Amino acid sequence: MALGSIPSLEEMVAAANADIIGHVATGHSFTAQESSTNLITDLTKLSRIIRGDTTVIPSLKEKLFRSQTIRRLAVKTSNMIEDRIVYRWRRMQNIQQESGHDTWDSKNRAMPIVDAVLRNRLKTENTLLPGTLSMVTENIKSIIFAGVDTTASVISHALYELSQNPVALQQLRKEHDDVLGSDSSHLWDSILSKPSLLNELPYTLAVMKETMRMYTPIGSTRMGQKGFNINTGDARTSYPTEGCMVYLAGPALHRDPDLYPRPGEFHPERFMSDGRSEWPDLPKHAYRPFEMGPRTCLGQDLALLESKVLLVLLARRFDFQPDYKGDDSPRNSIEGYGRRAYQTMYTTAKPKEGIPMLIKLRN
Repeated sequence: MALGSIPSLEEMVAAANADIIGHVATGHSFTAQESSTNLITDLTKLSRIIRGDTTVIPSLKEKLFRSQTIRRLAVKTSNMIEDRIVYRWRRMQNIQQESGHDTWDSKNRAMPIVDAVLRNRLKTENTLLPGTLSMVTENIKSIIFAGVDTTASVISHALYELSQNPVALQQLRKEHDDVLGSDSSHLWDSILSKPSLLNELPYTLAVMKETMRMYTPIGSTRMGQKGFNINTGDARTSYPTEGCMVYLAGPALHRDPDLYPRPGEFHPERFMSDGRSEWPDLPKHAYRPFEMGPRTCLGQDLALLESKVLLVLLARRFDFQPDYKGDDSPRNSIEGYGRRAYQTMYTTAKPKEGIPMLIKLRN
């Protein structure tokens, strides 16, 4: 049964992801799935304007308009987040004053990030200081920027690759049936009653890892240092990094055929502990979609958890079929690199055209 075509799978998933992050970060939904004008849409506009079109030199009038728009959206989004923070602060103050004890029952509910921060501040501050409000606001913005687009892009590309690889999709659904039960009407109840079941989905995790290998959503940079050189594999050439910004090219690393044979093909088995004899063992630092060391992504556990939940809910109930108009051949002249769904840069790497999809109820 066809439900219809959506112009951008990535935008739909991003809206769901934004509401999840809203609850985790602030204790409130951002209503991104309910309204076409909300905090997330304004932040998206802001990020795209900041990045801009680097191939065109703007006129003075265009620069002024761009600067004014950035300031207007920055103030608007900050005010929206500040309102939520002030509400949470006053709520915690009222609970403390009325009950005379701690502001949160940790045994019954998980604590939103903003409440965890404000709870500590409440021990030393009688009023919400401007510095605290500004600090929390900017960090919430960073969480949104870092979490919404990247996770949405990964899930969208995962659904895209699964639609092109029916054997992988069949194995994914079998794992969901085996672990979570075949009755989809009780799926959510099963997850809520025993969240640890999500840790018993190794193939689902492998699907996410393989997707992030093929479509790495982020990169990272380091400032070069005197005496720190980059050597070629044969150690014949050494490049000094002093005075340079060094970009860690995850997409290139993750498509190195010496590390990942048939790099343009989707094979979650690369990341399974069993049944992977045809795939070489990976060196320690050969897989880094979340980066590593002190610059590692702080939200990677949440991102993987969100991805598992959404993939379980979506793959269980729906079939997805790319709905591009015309030929689905590559538009970036690189065979095996996503065809029409190749990555393009909008602050983070996102699927080109958002991946239009025809969605059907699964038989």
